[in-house]
Amino acid sequence: MQEQQFHSISFAGFGLMAGSIARAYRLKYPDCRMTALTHDGRITESERQALADGVLNQVTADCAVLAASELVLLCAPVAVNRQLLSALAEENSRPLISDIGSVKGDICETARSCGDRVRFIGGHPMAGSEKTGYAHSTAGLLENAYYIFTPLSEQKSPEAEGDLARLFAFARDLGAVPVLLTPRQHDEATAAVSHLPHLAAVGLVNTVREADPASGIMKQLAAGGFRDITRIASSSPAMWEAISLSNRSCILEVLDAYIAKLQDMRRMVQEEDGMGIYHAFETSGEYRNSLPPRGGITAESSFELFADLKDESGAIARLAGVLAAAGISLKNIGILHSREFADGVLHMDFYDRRSQDAAVGELEAHGYHIYRRN
Repeated sequence: MQEQQFHSISFAGFGLMAGSIARAYRLKYPDCRMTALTHDGRITESERQALADGVLNQVTADCAVLAASELVLLCAPVAVNRQLLSALAEENSRPLISDIGSVKGDICETARSCGDRVRFIGGHPMAGSEKTGYAHSTAGLLENAYYIFTPLSEQKSPEAEGDLARLFAFARDLGAVPVLLTPRQHDEATAAVSHLPHLAAVGLVNTVREADPASGIMKQLAAGGFRDITRIASSSPAMWEAISLSNRSCILEVLDAYIAKLQDMRRMVQEEDGMGIYHAFETSGEYRNSLPPRGGITAESSFELFADLKDESGAIARLAGVLAAAGISLKNIGILHSREFADGVLHMDFYDRRSQDAAVGELEAHGYHIYRRN
């Protein structure tokens, strides 16, 4: 059995991700003492519910209480996290500190400016949901999700190496898959595969919104393809404002490259360059079909479901057995490792809407939590 890494954990910010981490660690180690920091001295409804659930042991406005924990997780907006990191640098206890933000450059620079006064390793669990808040947290949210850690390049001491090993073990305790990147590698990758798609989806939706006549015919005709590629445009405006500005340099680089591609596509359409258009679709299709984000499931998925699933022997087989017993055929099934802003660890794809609808009823009747996209 893996050794318990932390006997006390504090959270600065307690929403969906912090709640899910706390739930998962509480199940694994019931005696861990967990604390949440409240900024104005008042306990929020989420914190009150977490106390009632036994997920949290206490809520405090005293930053010194956080500093006394073995692990501090900064789960607030990036600007707040940076302020808290600087404040924790003034404490004498030097707890191990990490964060859960999707941008690592700014927070790592703040940690670098604090020098040896802090033990900080950036973190980013690649899981989440369009839903927010503790009320939607689940112990299985991080099951089989990638959990990226970004230590500073100068962190070469035995203490720093031990801290990273403990965080890797911590991620595994949550059911996640730890990954090591530099802060720059992380921000470049997320700018390309997460931040740009969100901005592109917003631009596409607003283009159609402004072009839609008063009759609303475009909205009426918007079908599966439009809905699928613009789903993420419904994400939190406040969160994406912060992300876009925090990862500004990397996002600008990839936005410029994307705009150049769009201008090239415009030229090909204007000049009736059929071969160029064909080649663009051919090369993009080849690369898209080689992506492994859904356990090998390819782009043809149309009738999708997602399920929370514990990482234990036979779990997938049992779920598949429920469907088989009901005569419901699966087209494909796989575990999601990189699933930021997607619900459920298990992805299922069906041949038609009828099978999809039947699977929802059958699986929910057997106690599974099922999510579906519109």
